[in-house]
Amino acid sequence: NGAFKAKVGLEAVMGVKTVAQLAREYEVHPMLVSQWKRTIRDRLKHDFWEARYLLGVELATQEKIREAQEQFATVVRINPGFARGHLNLGVALAKQSQLNEAAVHFSEALRLDPTNRLAQQYLQTLQALSRTQRP
Repeated sequence: NGAFKAKVGLEAVMGVKTVAQLAREYEVHPMLVSQWKRTIRDRLKHDFWEARYLLGVELATQEKIREAQEQFATVVRINPGFARGHLNLGVALAKQSQLNEAAVHFSEALRLDPTNRLAQQYLQTLQALSRTQRP
């Protein structure tokens, strides 16, 4: 399926494991892993926002927050209507203590998806922090 190919392709692009290691791990032919890697790399080069979003999620999972932030920022630049992109950009910014910028993206995620409870919770937390830090 497409999500599986994207996941394996992203892992190959990130270089954490070799193509041969990934092929063994996922029980697929190394040529397929190489093909998926090329596809992801080509799409990333052409600002393919979905691949960048998946890469951002993977980087965030690995605690590579600055790199994840860069991917999420590109995602929302290319697709400003993608609420989850704004949410994840807000989280990456908040983890780097860029709280005002994070609040902007949590607010935008809520505007785009008013039922997004995570964005609402993060925004409320930032607002509470802001109130307690005032002189």
